Amino acid sequence: IKVYLETLRNSSSQLSLADRHEFLDVAVQETYELESLIEQLLTMSRMESVEVLHQPRWFGVESWIERTLDRHPLRDRRRIRMMLSPDPGPVIGDPRHLTTVLSGLLENALKYSPGLIEVRVETVPGAWSFQVRDYGAGISAEAVGRVFERFYRAPVHAQSEIRGSGLGLSIAKRIVEMHSGTISAGNAAGGGFLVMVRLPQGEASDRTEEAGDGRRRLNFGH
Repeated sequence: IKVYLETLRNSSSQLSLADRHEFLDVAVQETYELESLIEQLLTMSRMESVEVLHQPRWFGVESWIERTLDRHPLRDRRRIRMMLSPDPGPVIGDPRHLTTVLSGLLENALKYSPGLIEVRVETVPGAWSFQVRDYGAGISAEAVGRVFERFYRAPVHAQSEIRGSGLGLSIAKRIVEMHSGTISAGNAAGGGFLVMVRLPQGEASDRTEEAGDGRRRLNFGH
């Protein structure tokens, strides 16, 4: 970012319009990369402190997915295929933290796979789940066992030009465990990489209501 912006500042008159646009595009893209890294580092720091505020509540699946997709550029959203259970209804969890999980899984899949990304959300009695699958090259069996380690990147990715922090799946694991859920990852049958999250679900009659003071409370049995 610094090099490209300094070049634009000091030598702009010597660059063509196309070159100036290219330099600005690179600087903007690098800013997105830096923003993502800072967000992941701050999230991990909060996870390791007592400052994490876990606020599970009932929320709609479709609106949650829409908010998550809005965090990604349109060109990336066009590559994502959504598959939802018929009439999924409300689910329970901390939507803010779960947005971090799903957005991170999408970011990884979009980064390491040039083709279609599939997202499947299902609800069953007592639980609900979402999974993200890409159709990339996958990773080695040894790397699969380490993908949830902090700062770990599979050799095939670490040696490529694609950059990453190695924090995304580690953060996802911490958030899922906070929800008393499970997360698994591995190479998918037929190619690609698959990450699945499974979370506990309350009774269908349970609902979250807004209290008069703005706080949320769970009402059971109504």
